[in-house]
Amino acid sequence: MAVGIRGIDHPVIAVRNMAEAHGRFVRLGFTIPPRGSHLEWGTGNWCIMFGADYLELRGVVDASRYLHHLDTFLARREGLMGCAFAVADGDGAFAAARAAGLAPREPRVLTRRFELPEGETRPSFRLVFLDEADTPGLAGILMIQHLTPELLRRPDWLRHANTARRCAAMTSIVPDPEALAQPYARLFGAAAVARIPGGIAVADGGTGRLVFLTPAAAEAEGLGLPGVEAPAMAALDIVVESLPAAAAALAAGDIPFARGAAGLVVPAAEACGTVLRFVTD
Repeated sequence: MAVGIRGIDHPVIAVRNMAEAHGRFVRLGFTIPPRGSHLEWGTGNWCIMFGADYLELRGVVDASRYLHHLDTFLARREGLMGCAFAVADGDGAFAAARAAGLAPREPRVLTRRFELPEGETRPSFRLVFLDEADTPGLAGILMIQHLTPELLRRPDWLRHANTARRCAAMTSIVPDPEALAQPYARLFGAAAVARIPGGIAVADGGTGRLVFLTPAAAEAEGLGLPGVEAPAMAALDIVVESLPAAAAALAAGDIPFARGAAGLVVPAAEACGTVLRFVTD
């Protein structure tokens, strides 16, 4: 792609109470590995792992330290607050982004303290933060190179009662989706941008996409966020192996959901401010 992005690496959901969020997502049918925390920040996370990507639930563990805007976001609401896009080479992606006329920040390393029963491990990542002006309709966007990928996944962490396999799409609600076509063509390439009813869809360089809808179009698809003004990151599509199994997991967790044309829709109030839609390939 234009700057070397290879798809969604992990969306980030901001949560106010980490223990409560853990229980909520277990009830949604996810397997959750042990907790992590960032050595350089005062933030902690639960990372729900899939084969090639994952979903991060991020909360505050030490409010006296740098929180990378988590506190200001949570002062407004819970929900999708950002996303990391996968790249093979952080330094190369930084140079490519600069060459494309974007304004990324210099690459930096972040380390996670992974609190395993047998002892602590420390996965590390090279991060390239993108300027918000270059990613309109999204927030907290960065490119990530995994420096220690072997520390992140175990087979039992990849098995979920809802049969989840990967993140497929993120949907943002924006006043004027067409205005975003040019910025995302610069980031992902002109061929990645497509017009759809009510908005635009952008191929993410991997197997997923970014969707930008007007408030009316999002509401019509059941992806609206009542009481939240646009622009706002609103919804996440998760590919599952079996919709009946996903429905059974939600029922077992006493999670209300709707059956839509695209799959099963869990309202934002049941998933820490994020609409979750379970879909199949």
